[in-house]
Amino acid sequence: MGLLAADAQVYSVNSVGYVNISVPVGFSMIANPLNAPNNTIGALFPQFPLFGNLYKWTGTGFDIATFTPGGWDKPNITLNPGEGAFVNPGAATTFTFVGEVMQGALTVSMPAGFSIAASKVPQLGTAQQLGLTGALADFDNVYKWNG
Repeated sequence: MGLLAADAQVYSVNSVGYVNISVPVGFSMIANPLNAPNNTIGALFPQFPLFGNLYKWTGTGFDIATFTPGGWDKPNITLNPGEGAFVNPGAATTFTFVGEVMQGALTVSMPAGFSIAASKVPQLGTAQQLGLTGALADFDNVYKWNG
């Protein structure tokens, strides 16, 4: 029995890492490229420029959070992998995402109407290469924020 256990091999495909995203002064779009143990903005951004804002689209308007001297006024807003938001930090800053790189056949939900979406993994590519166009129909539009 001991020999069998000694020869047993366990393989893991989990890949954990970090991604730094530099954000200039003014409005920028960001997205969560990793799956953290807690994907709330309170956990993802424990430090943020004072009085900076995050704007997450709800489908009908923005859920706005402000970073105050006591922390986020709405720390439970989620930013799951593939979800994006506008930020206006008020100062140039770098955000560091830490978590697991998601694996397998990943899809990004694209509801009717406007949405803010990104790849669920940290990679470059066109919207089509990143799997963001599968839910699009004829005459749908994809907008890219250029600052």
